[in-house]
Amino acid sequence: MENLFESKWPAIIMVSLVALSFYTLKKSWKEQTVESPLTEDLSYEMPRPKNFGSDYDISQRQVVWEEHHAEAAKKQGVTGGKAPVTTAAANAKKKADEKNKKKSKKTAQNKNKKAGELNVRLADADGASPMSGFSDGTDIQNVNGQIAELPPPTTTSEPAKTTPTVVDEVKLTATQWRALLMAEPTQKNASNFYQAYRKKEIDAASFYQISGELLSSNEGDQQQIALYLLQADPSLGSFVVLTAHYTEKTPEALRAKIYEVLKQYADPARFGVLTQALGSTDTNTQKMAAQIVSVAVASHRTAGQSGGDTEPTPGSGRDGRSPGSTPVGSTADLKAFIPALQLLIKSSDTTLASQAQALLDSIQALNQA
Repeated sequence: MENLFESKWPAIIMVSLVALSFYTLKKSWKEQTVESPLTEDLSYEMPRPKNFGSDYDISQRQVVWEEHHAEAAKKQGVTGGKAPVTTAAANAKKKADEKNKKKSKKTAQNKNKKAGELNVRLADADGASPMSGFSDGTDIQNVNGQIAELPPPTTTSEPAKTTPTVVDEVKLTATQWRALLMAEPTQKNASNFYQAYRKKEIDAASFYQISGELLSSNEGDQQQIALYLLQADPSLGSFVVLTAHYTEKTPEALRAKIYEVLKQYADPARFGVLTQALGSTDTNTQKMAAQIVSVAVASHRTAGQSGGDTEPTPGSGRDGRSPGSTPVGSTADLKAFIPALQLLIKSSDTTLASQAQALLDSIQALNQA
């Protein structure tokens, strides 16, 4: 029996230890469950300093702090929740205010000095102030940093100065000139167009083409500026354009105006252009040139019958002839046409050939007289 107990004793000890372990684990688990963090009161508020204050702000200016809490007011025994300012704080605030005041005054002086040095006044393209033109007629400008009010402008009888137009400042192309003259056929636009041609901003071909289109228009204003342009440019090109529009289909009034311009080539100063027209390859141009030469010959013949062309007659123009008459030079000037007329005599056009022969005989007769 004793041997049996001794053989079972180690087993009993093992079972007792296992039981004690289970008991200890169970008790420990219950304690952890009761003391779980879920049952505790958690605070999610961030910790903040209760008393914080800096003696200087971001601009390095001294800051005077005042308490506004109710507790501070209660401590000082003041109602309204504001604690009284101490003497040291008041002195510090006074110094800071004086420092800021001096700094502001210095900044203002620098601005006034800069305004006096940079006296700038905006103006429009015509030189007028952008503030002018109000109902009270005043003009405000900056003068050495001060605002001055100018008296209203006085009205005079002189015409107002107009600002330069786009045509005066910008170089236009031939297409733009054509569109402008067609839309606004004014004397000013025509004059600007002629000046652009003289400055070689417009080529000769474009000038004569635009002039011809204006002359063939049904509008009287366009025809008038075309005659102005061609009359201002005494050249072979102008002579050809005028001759091309002197046809039976041209209205009678316009035909008369064109012929008046063509007759101006009978002036001895334009005999060179007339000689070029006689040598042209266009038959109509040659016939018109021969007709104008006949006008010059007739003028010399009339002047010779009246006693000469060198002495001015009373009541005549400044050059000794009546206003509107064809200028008359020496009969020797007519000799300039002889070479061209001698070539026209051989022309296949019998009308032109006979006309050239008659002019040649007249010129030779005048020079032999």
